Amino acid sequence: MVDGEFTFSQWNSGGVELTINEQFSAGFLMTVIFFAGFDNIDIQKVDKVGSPGATVTTGFQTDIVFMISNDCPADDTAYVNSVLGISMAVRGSGFGTFSSYDADASSSSVVRGGIADDYFHMQAGFSPGIYYDIGNFTSTSFDIQYVSGSGDNTDDWIVVSLDLPSYISAWCGADTSPTTATTKSNTSPGFTPQCLFGILSDHSAIDDWNGDSEAGVLALAFANQDGAQKR
Repeated sequence: MVDGEFTFSQWNSGGVELTINEQFSAGFLMTVIFFAGFDNIDIQKVDKVGSPGATVTTGFQTDIVFMISNDCPADDTAYVNSVLGISMAVRGSGFGTFSSYDADASSSSVVRGGIADDYFHMQAGFSPGIYYDIGNFTSTSFDIQYVSGSGDNTDDWIVVSLDLPSYISAWCGADTSPTTATTKSNTSPGFTPQCLFGILSDHSAIDDWNGDSEAGVLALAFANQDGAQKR
């Protein structure tokens, strides 16, 4: 069942205009982050990324990659079991991946999830799931490369590719939360950030794909240099 659906209409001077195709049942709250200033942006669906992988042709050299998968083999297809994967990577930096699986009407032991900082990981419902790398960056494309693992190879992925101006820096990697009410620094980026986009989880270890209380906990966090935070 789809509870509300909208499509992009147009950009305007103050933001964006959307067309509501199916009325929402309630006034749900959503956090939206807007970017401006990229040299190029490409959004496309990559069909059925199995082994050995696929080539994503963008027409420019990609600096940042976002990938989203929910184990659905086609658009607008209802899927009973919840399978979600969110990944991001920065060329020359690192990866950040969250993957979760929750079968309908199943016990808590069936719920699986995990995080990774070296590869894209999808389909946590399978053991151990499928790992992908990205590489072979050219001036017009890059490859999604199969690394290892098993599972359903019929996923469609939404891939967002961003081309940064030469004067803009980006970094992606893993960090741990503080265990006390204090300030914690992360100096790994090596520059002063203006915007933060975080994939948060309850996992306490990298590559922990176990089915436990940590598996289904996911949050997305956004912050800008003025201190505004949303999650």
